[in-house]
Amino acid sequence: MVQNLLRTIIQLGTLPESSALENRQIRTVNGTILILIGIAGVFLLTNAFSGLYRMLIFNSIFIAVALVPALYLQSKRRFVLAKYFLVLGVLIYLIFAHYWVFRAGRNNGSEWIIIMYFLLVILLFEGRKAWPLTAIGLVGIPILLYYKFLFLPHEGMSFTLSLINFYIVIFSIYGLATFFKQELLITQQQLSNLVTDLHKQNEELLDKNHIIENSERILSGAIDHVPLFIAMLDPEGNYRIANRMYEEAFGVPRSQIIGKHFTQVLPPSIVEIHVPLVKRGLAGETVEFEHETVFPKGQKVYSYGKYAPIFSPNTHEVEFLTVFVTDVSRLKQAEHTLNELNHTKDKLFSIIAHDLRAPLNSLFSLVDTLNNQIISQEEFKALVKNLDATVGYNRQLLENLLQWSKAQMNQMVVKKEAVDLNALALRNKELFEETAHQKNIQIITHLEAQEKGLADTNMIDLVVRNLISNALKFTPMGGSITLESFDTFNEVGLSVIDNGLGISEEVLEKINQNKMVTEWGTNQEKGSGLGITLCKDFLNHNEGQLSIQSQLGKGSRFTFIIPKHSA
Repeated sequence: MVQNLLRTIIQLGTLPESSALENRQIRTVNGTILILIGIAGVFLLTNAFSGLYRMLIFNSIFIAVALVPALYLQSKRRFVLAKYFLVLGVLIYLIFAHYWVFRAGRNNGSEWIIIMYFLLVILLFEGRKAWPLTAIGLVGIPILLYYKFLFLPHEGMSFTLSLINFYIVIFSIYGLATFFKQELLITQQQLSNLVTDLHKQNEELLDKNHIIENSERILSGAIDHVPLFIAMLDPEGNYRIANRMYEEAFGVPRSQIIGKHFTQVLPPSIVEIHVPLVKRGLAGETVEFEHETVFPKGQKVYSYGKYAPIFSPNTHEVEFLTVFVTDVSRLKQAEHTLNELNHTKDKLFSIIAHDLRAPLNSLFSLVDTLNNQIISQEEFKALVKNLDATVGYNRQLLENLLQWSKAQMNQMVVKKEAVDLNALALRNKELFEETAHQKNIQIITHLEAQEKGLADTNMIDLVVRNLISNALKFTPMGGSITLESFDTFNEVGLSVIDNGLGISEEVLEKINQNKMVTEWGTNQEKGSGLGITLCKDFLNHNEGQLSIQSQLGKGSRFTFIIPKHSA
């Protein structure tokens, strides 16, 4: 309770809006008054126990008339008046108190307490404001000595010499105290300026931090909605910024990414690729990269990205390394598709320019010969036979081109229905009987399928026709072709087996990669390479599959299956 009271008295006259220096000066004066009240209180007790009732009354008057009013003036913010009231009250108290002391015949040397007066003047006043009070104090010294020499035996002591000694001590103390006060004031001012500057710097830092936080919030909000991997590394390779894509792709919260080295965040397979890239980026090089990326969740994407260094404007060294990565899987797929289309286009032009034009030219030449009637009857029969083969080849080639073009332009309409593979095999066997007869090739059938398939009849008919045509083309004179149909649990299928030239592993690999391969038949029949490609496309449209087994010089087996029709 007493402590709270003292704290309240110390704060009298201070205001929150006042400067820290001004409030400190007010508290200093208040504290001085409290100290003087405490000293006067001690004197009161001493006088009471010593029976010096006159001094007891005088000390009480001093507290009531000088110290308490000064404290009151401080609370009313009459600071200058309070300080004058305090200092002059102390001086008057000292002179009159010592008058009664000397008159009582006591010589306790207490006259030196007047030094406290000068210390108060130095403490409470600055510059010229202290001069009048100092002069008053200097006048008070001879008055004290006069009383001392008047009432006490001086035993040969000189008034003048004592006065000089007093002035020497006073001036020495006054000068030293003034010097140290000035130094303290200068230091205090410097500290105050330093504190003010620190406060300003702190406010500026807070403002800058606020701006940075807002900027980071805006930046994070912006980059989190960009469908790219965006991050920033410091020169040590630690993440300073990372957007939401990192969280989603690697399954790590952003709080566990920021501040960590990139090798601790990325999977080992990606780290192995990016360690040399990051080194080049931190060396000041802009680095672009493309590679397939496998994320922890198993998804595979094709990535394109760039490491771009940010240089310090002062040192011109790499301060940060930014990284941007995007998923270009669709572009890569589109590029692959485009390359395939270009290859297909080139193949189509080649077929039209050579495979189709050459037979047509032969046909035109044959017709021209017939029109001019410059051949014999026997030659005419031979030409008719050649004409039949040429027309047949052109018809099949044109049909394949038409169907393949529709499939490439996604104009093919699949109409699934029940398909009888046995019937298709027999019909196409009959279709190619004449061609087989010309090469003395026997077409054998083993049609054991008991159920029908589910597919587009016209498409499957074209598949069967192309497979038989290929078998005839690559089977030598006197060979054989076997048509076998069969059932499985969920599928029906047909195999076209020949004992012809067979297919090399190199050519078979190209066929399995959907590349068009042009080969010559046993009678120099020209192939376009389009038939097998068309068969595979049509079977894919009907949820079917084509498999090829072949041995060079011994023949081939082409087998396709389609879903079984459920009755």
